[in-house]
Amino acid sequence: SALPSLQPSISSQPSSHPSGEPSSVPSSKPSALPSVSSKPSEQPSTLPSLSPSISQQPSYAPSVSLMPSQDRLRLISETSGTRSAAYGVMFLVTPKRAINVETFDVKHFGGNDFNFHIYTKAGSWTDSYNNEAAWTKIGAVTYSSLSSNTQNPVRLSSQSIEAVTINAGVTQSFYIACVGNYFRVHDESMGTATENDDVALYAGLKKYPYDSLFNTSNQGTGSTKYMFQGGLIYSYAVEPPSVAPSLLPSQLPSLSTAPSSSSEAPSALPSVSLDPTGTPTIALTTSVAPTEDPFAEARIQITIPASISLFGFNIPQSQVELNMVVTILAASVRAAASVNLNTSQRIVAVNIISINGQLVSGSSRQLFA
Repeated sequence: SALPSLQPSISSQPSSHPSGEPSSVPSSKPSALPSVSSKPSEQPSTLPSLSPSISQQPSYAPSVSLMPSQDRLRLISETSGTRSAAYGVMFLVTPKRAINVETFDVKHFGGNDFNFHIYTKAGSWTDSYNNEAAWTKIGAVTYSSLSSNTQNPVRLSSQSIEAVTINAGVTQSFYIACVGNYFRVHDESMGTATENDDVALYAGLKKYPYDSLFNTSNQGTGSTKYMFQGGLIYSYAVEPPSVAPSLLPSQLPSLSTAPSSSSEAPSALPSVSLDPTGTPTIALTTSVAPTEDPFAEARIQITIPASISLFGFNIPQSQVELNMVVTILAASVRAAASVNLNTSQRIVAVNIISINGQLVSGSSRQLFA
């Protein structure tokens, strides 16, 4: 028929010659092959695709963090000392470079619940092991262990402990305490350190038994000290700038992008030559007659303009008045001119040419220094 039917027929097979126009009603079944559109859909699918898309333009280079995360390091605190139990242990940490103490690995006795409390203070614990006010609490961690987990230390959650930054050479005390249960420690001799290239641990005091965190059940106030079994977990910190200047100067001078401007005033001290002249020559002949002024060639005449205001005097009318004014002004003129000289120069004479704009009669008046 040349005209379309009023009611379209439904075919079980698609047409071998598809229409160039889209159908007014979408199909209830997906097509076997996806169509290729020259224009992407204005409403993308809410479901992810079965296979990842391939970008024709890769992403830019990854960003570089100005403060990258630090790798955690561990110093094992366990040694061959005699093992025992403690409800708490105080010890010293002295780093050889700036570090952040982040948390601790602690060996315990299996099948129990542990409520750890972590304290710290600047300096040594020796004068404050019963004084809670001297310590700062930096965290609390609760942990339940299996009865079979007795050899592996548990790492206290660093998210529950405030990190402590310690600069190189500074001593910081820590107190690991546990309420309601005890954990593993070992004894050490006084002054013995567990250390690596970054930090040293010094054994201290243990509390056993006790019913409060800072009671008087102390063991380790004598020559025998105690250290927790486990490890110190830390990261490197940024070294602070030096407070005092270096005792030794730098070997090389700093390089300036712009040279300094030349000084208008002469230097106060003469410069030192890195390549001095050789031995001076000595004349074998002597002068028949000495020169009248042996320093005549070495003198340099410098004229320095200067003016002095003097109130309460009229213009001198006579030679006597002129001499009086000259005598009064001599010291002031000499002082004004001396400001422009350095320590290796001196004033030989001062010539007063005019007073109040009027020339001094006759030759200029000369004041000898």
